[in-house]
Amino acid sequence: LVTDDCDCAEFQSFWKQQFKERTPKDDKKIEEGKLLPEESLQIYLGIVNYGSGVFTESMPLTTLADANNIFNPEKSKGGTGSGNGSKTRDADNPSATSSKKKKKGDTKADSNSGSGTGTNIAKKRQDALQHTLAAWLNFARGALDWDEDIVIQGGTGTGTNAKPAVTKPFSEIIAEVEAILNDPDATAEDYQHARKLAESANKLDKNNPDCDTGTGSKSSSGTGTATQDTKTTKKSRRFRRIR
Repeated sequence: LVTDDCDCAEFQSFWKQQFKERTPKDDKKIEEGKLLPEESLQIYLGIVNYGSGVFTESMPLTTLADANNIFNPEKSKGGTGSGNGSKTRDADNPSATSSKKKKKGDTKADSNSGSGTGTNIAKKRQDALQHTLAAWLNFARGALDWDEDIVIQGGTGTGTNAKPAVTKPFSEIIAEVEAILNDPDATAEDYQHARKLAESANKLDKNNPDCDTGTGSKSSSGTGTATQDTKTTKKSRRFRRIR
């Protein structure tokens, strides 16, 4: 696979904004580097489809509209979406309003717990899908290498009680995440774990001063403020690891 050469991984919110339905006014945002060209986004989707065992295999991802449906799912009555659809809540759904008190033995209320079923599991899966797609897009854009070491659990303690951070390469993280998404028996906890794994990859450059993570990349559009020395250092580090 040949990927783009961006240096900054972006949050899920960045990609969500990129795939929203556009208007003629968005042309100026593309010129300013606030939005990526649709041609680039389409190429990224092609890379994702080639590498992923979830998207297109079991989740449509051929067009920009398909990606928008994942990031901005239409909210139906009693549904789990939070995007372009109706914002009207279903008053009969116990999870739709805090005024509904959970009753003992109420299985509908129990479904809103971390290990519940139904609506809660669907929401957890949708969240995991969004962060997974964002991780794949960061890879396609070049911000994540296939063997990029990602911190999935920070280190704790000091001295003799110190525990080092736990890392995994991106290839192993995405494989574990997609195994969960393809598992018909996956639980809400499984989907939450998948989301956290994918999110850890998207947060790779969270503390990178040369990246404006979450709202756009300072170094990705060619018009940003990241220095060439910083870019070269990062690429050289990756090359040594690959070699």
